[in-house]
Amino acid sequence: MRTTSARGGLERSRSRQTRQRLDAAEARRNELLRCGTPRADPGCRVTVRYISQVLRAFPPEAGVCADAGGLRAGDGRAASCGVNLVQPEDDPVAVRDFSLQLSMLDFLHGLHPTVRSRCTPGELVQGLVPPETLRFHVRDSIRRGHAQFASATATDIMHEDDPIALLREMAAKKDPGRGRSDAARI
Repeated sequence: MRTTSARGGLERSRSRQTRQRLDAAEARRNELLRCGTPRADPGCRVTVRYISQVLRAFPPEAGVCADAGGLRAGDGRAASCGVNLVQPEDDPVAVRDFSLQLSMLDFLHGLHPTVRSRCTPGELVQGLVPPETLRFHVRDSIRRGHAQFASATATDIMHEDDPIALLREMAAKKDPGRGRSDAARI
């Protein structure tokens, strides 16, 4: 995966372009708000975070380039929150390539461990996808996709294999952005 995207320069090009756009936007914001001056606007104290979106219903090769570019652009950048897979989870391509997408996130997470991924699983319900899809979707997103998400989005969690153990696992994980997992409140 990495060889294909890096050989074509797509990963490096995307991350460089992303960093340039973010730097330009932040510089313009600082200029408009007079950040770093005695007359700085209170808006200068607002923390801004960025999440790179990857379209899960696109072909895998587009996804790996977007994943890699987003992770690389965010690696070491304080304002970067991470990468988020978006588009409907029940899209036929998203369902078909789910395991592959998690494998890509897992691989790339090993290269860029400080950047978080958000698969935001849990929007599937019976009737939208084959029943067997509901048995592992949330668990695999957490374990293989390194997903961190609010459990409130996991409407399908009770269809998982051993959902109570999964909820306990989620509660045990601390979300650095919130101090604890939303699952701890269940």
